[in-house]
Amino acid sequence: MNSSESNVNCLLLLPRPVTGFLLRFLPPFEQLKVATTCQALRSVVEDECLPWIRNLDLLGFSGQRTVSALTWLTGCGHVTGLAVLAVQGAACSESVPLMYETPIGQNLLGNLRSLNIQSWKKLDSIRLSSILVYCRSLTTLCFNDCMVGDEGLAVIASCCPQLLSLNCSHCRKVTDDGVSKIALGCKELQIITLDGCVQCTSQSVALLAMHCPLLHSLSVAKCFRIGNSAIEALRRNACFHIASSHSMVQHSYVAHHHAQSTNSATHSMSVGEDSQHWDSSLAASITGQGHSVSSVLFSSQPSPACLMLRSLCLTICHRVSILEPLGSLNSLEHLELTGCVQVCDSQLLRAVSGSSQKLKSLRLNNCMQLSGEGVVAAARACPNLEVFCLRALSLVDLHLEALSKNTHHLLELNLNSNHAITDVGLQPLLAANPQLQTLEIEGLYCVSDRLIAHLPYLVPQLMSLNLRMCNNVRAGTLLCLITGRLTWTPSLLMNDGSSATRHESAVGGGSVIDKTNDTTMEEDTGDASTRGGTCARADADNAVIRNASCLGTGKGDYYRTTDVMRCLGCHRLSSMQLGGVMGESETSWLVKELKAAKPDLILRA
Repeated sequence: MNSSESNVNCLLLLPRPVTGFLLRFLPPFEQLKVATTCQALRSVVEDECLPWIRNLDLLGFSGQRTVSALTWLTGCGHVTGLAVLAVQGAACSESVPLMYETPIGQNLLGNLRSLNIQSWKKLDSIRLSSILVYCRSLTTLCFNDCMVGDEGLAVIASCCPQLLSLNCSHCRKVTDDGVSKIALGCKELQIITLDGCVQCTSQSVALLAMHCPLLHSLSVAKCFRIGNSAIEALRRNACFHIASSHSMVQHSYVAHHHAQSTNSATHSMSVGEDSQHWDSSLAASITGQGHSVSSVLFSSQPSPACLMLRSLCLTICHRVSILEPLGSLNSLEHLELTGCVQVCDSQLLRAVSGSSQKLKSLRLNNCMQLSGEGVVAAARACPNLEVFCLRALSLVDLHLEALSKNTHHLLELNLNSNHAITDVGLQPLLAANPQLQTLEIEGLYCVSDRLIAHLPYLVPQLMSLNLRMCNNVRAGTLLCLITGRLTWTPSLLMNDGSSATRHESAVGGGSVIDKTNDTTMEEDTGDASTRGGTCARADADNAVIRNASCLGTGKGDYYRTTDVMRCLGCHRLSSMQLGGVMGESETSWLVKELKAAKPDLILRA
């Protein structure tokens, strides 16, 4: 009897409810795989696990396994509480039709609140209509990279008027006509993503802003036909709503005074008092809190529709250059302008002027017209930024030092391809944001081992690090960063006056010295306790760091210290990108060592 059969027998020896309770700790798809082992466990999964499944995500699986899983779920009748379903690929062609062709599948669709279908090339308006006609409770719908066009959007507007979130990214057949159906049919829409819908124009944005007053997230990335009129439509929509409010109030006043003039003959003595009381009650009903009517009539504040918008993505909208109307969006929290190559400093500052205190995410990657001074000014205007993406903006150390004085809450920082940045500029910015979790410094050729070794002290919460093309970073430093097994002196002063760094090895007793002027490797075989006052004894649990682990030498006051420091390691680090950092053989050795030290670390090329 092999181990797998033994494990199955152990499960079957447990009481049936206990077995089901244990299996419910597995992800839903793993539960489905357990059901394929034997008939007994299949029965346990059906009775004890399937009724508890609420979220079934099959996006990572395709082919016959997905078809078999959905076929079984559709036919067994035990999945009574499924609320979220996500499937992808050609497997949908066989499995999804079974859901709307059988009564059990129709009931399953009726309970869904979120449906995600990706890369189903045969999904057209007819199939979509067959699915959505049973989705009475659906609030979130996503169909990326499908063949759905304007007819499909008309079906959505007809079948799902209660929809709150819609994602139809990369559906190239969608045009302004289809978006108009959504805007008119789904009045409660809050989130819409039209990324890659290349036939949509600025009219789509205008329609959504006009007819969806609850909209708070709009993404039109890679919609190349969207231009400045889309941005202006947000302000026009505000003016439209204000004008509508003016007309409503004026009409109410006219109707009221006409009614009072009709009754003036019999109630002439009380008209003045009643009118005064009516005016105050009307003002209270209009404003909701007793504010003056004039403040409503002549207010220059944006409409409620614009006030609700909190996230706006204009990635690679090349025609957008005027962002001044965005200043009216005083609730904006996330603004992405990646690839908007015509945006200049003045327009950026006007765009964030209305929401400067609330803005948390600002992505300016590849905005070629922006200068470092403009980026610093934007950071000064938005002190609460948590995400700041500044890829390829030609920033230098002086800009980063200025940013360190204005940004203190960053969780994600992207400085990729700013080739002139060095340790001198990056260190104060990292020190000002100790809670940083994601750091992207790809292509920063001047960043060296000195800064990387200090990351555990500067950003102890770091979880993701991109070091691609950082050629001055060495393999041993990265190993030290993960394991924290190296005791080192960051900048020792040698007898000849040159600066050097010494590494202590607890096992072999050797140390490696890298001089600034003459990079030579010297082996010291003496015991660590006899090496003079500048080196400390390494702890017995420290591992041997190979000769390739030499740290670079420090030249600033920040690094000129003779104190022996322990590299604690970034223990929260879970993802690292290393492509182009070192040679192939050294990379292979490093990957092997890193995997041995931290098996769950995700390494990307």
